[in-house]
Amino acid sequence: PFLVPWSSKTRNLPPVSFEEFNVRVRAARAVLVATHGLRRGSRVAVLCHACPDSLALSVAVAECGGVVVNLNWRQPPATLRALAAGLRCSLVVAGRGLAPMARTIAAACAASALLLVEGAETELAPLEPGELAFSCASLAPPHVAVGSAEPDDVAVVMFTSGTTALPKAVPLTHRGLLWSCDAKRRAEQEALNLSLAAHEGSLAFLPSFHVIGFTNNFLCNLRHGTRCLLHHDAPTTPTSAPLLLRAATELRPSLIDTVPVLLEAMLPLDADTIATLRACKAVMYGGAPLSHAAWIEMRKNGICVLSQYGQTELGGMALIGSGMAPYGGLAPVPGVTAALEPASEGNLVLTGVQSLTPGYWPLDPPEAGAAGAAPARPPPRANAPGAAWPTGDVFRSEGGKVEFKHIERAGEGDQLSPVWLRHVCRADELLVHTSG
Repeated sequence: PFLVPWSSKTRNLPPVSFEEFNVRVRAARAVLVATHGLRRGSRVAVLCHACPDSLALSVAVAECGGVVVNLNWRQPPATLRALAAGLRCSLVVAGRGLAPMARTIAAACAASALLLVEGAETELAPLEPGELAFSCASLAPPHVAVGSAEPDDVAVVMFTSGTTALPKAVPLTHRGLLWSCDAKRRAEQEALNLSLAAHEGSLAFLPSFHVIGFTNNFLCNLRHGTRCLLHHDAPTTPTSAPLLLRAATELRPSLIDTVPVLLEAMLPLDADTIATLRACKAVMYGGAPLSHAAWIEMRKNGICVLSQYGQTELGGMALIGSGMAPYGGLAPVPGVTAALEPASEGNLVLTGVQSLTPGYWPLDPPEAGAAGAAPARPPPRANAPGAAWPTGDVFRSEGGKVEFKHIERAGEGDQLSPVWLRHVCRADELLVHTSG
């Protein structure tokens, strides 16, 4: 299976195989082109909890050369309207439970249609005139000639958190996203000795508007043929530590990918919690530091807990810890180099990240034109793939003698003294920032 929906309320939800997912993508692609005129460059706003149909629609849009605009339903409605209208989205896709908010977004950007996905929404809003219920599972995949995307076309737009201003639109290319997936896979193999044959998928339960949820938990598993675990009850049930532990116990993933607040809520560790977490190859966290006490408690009980670091602008993970790393220690994924300015503690500058955004997309003013007109021309590329990227995050370097088995080195022995990087704070001292 590929997509495995899990519910704390409903048992035995049917999984979606890779072939079934492909059928859904082909069906969605045909409808988007034949019925809604999707073409290369079209921008489609997606306001939906992750479910098989919303993810199939996202892939279908990107395959046609369109751009998936992932909206964060936690943002104020006025912000979402400004973002969708500013990017001139021609179509809005939403979960039925988010229909009231989606209607105002569709009106703001003069979208040609509003598609309401059944998905995992449990409280279905009634349809209004001009709205279409959509389920990829019920569609036969007709043969429709569709355009195709180029590797350097933008596939997805994510948004920064917008802590102090309107969120920035972060475009990510096909080539860059696939590079991020492959870099993550190589990093897991080197840091965790986790082969694809032994990989049982990842448990993240993060939303699609989150770059780690979309890239790490969805695209990476799709790219490499591993399970992607979805929270079926996400529209009505927030993720909690007990819920995450129950899901991990039943699903037995290789990786748990979560945030420190949920791990800290698991303390003190009881025998069942220890057994569940130890059964995973690693428990990964990011977005904020894990308390030293929680890290010590997990490590002393044989749980491989390690940090990761990414930014929306990077399209995914760029640094990862390992079982040998000190508390909070991180090292670049394969192909990436890191430097600090100044050297011992300062702004982290990454080079070699091929998934780096080509540059923020500006938002058009309301009078710029209707969404149904030709898609707005993307601005010139501001960042070359792999160019030096000052992250704006402050890191501290710390030495330590660690054995690396996968690094060839001239001379005798393989004992190296690498520099581990530890995240300190955001350079602008914001408590909430865009780090993945």
